[in-house]
Amino acid sequence: MCRVKTFVRDLHVLQHGGRSLWDGSAEICLRSARPEEAAVWQADHDASGQNAKSPWRVFLLPVIDPSKFDDDHGDEDHTDFD
Repeated sequence: MCRVKTFVRDLHVLQHGGRSLWDGSAEICLRSARPEEAAVWQADHDASGQNAKSPWRVFLLPVIDPSKFDDDHGDEDHTDFD
């Protein structure tokens, strides 16, 4: 159940083109990677040296995690230019 919650969170938080991947109501269609997609992923994965037994979700479009760009950290060091 935890994996499902993490997956749903990712669909809401991760963005492509400035929009969430999922609106919370549209039907979700999952598919397996095509052989050429799997080959590209496998080559990158092998080169990274990461554990192959870890569960993976791959989005076939570029995504960003805006939470990694939290501007609230370090505000105490910010200098105002008024």
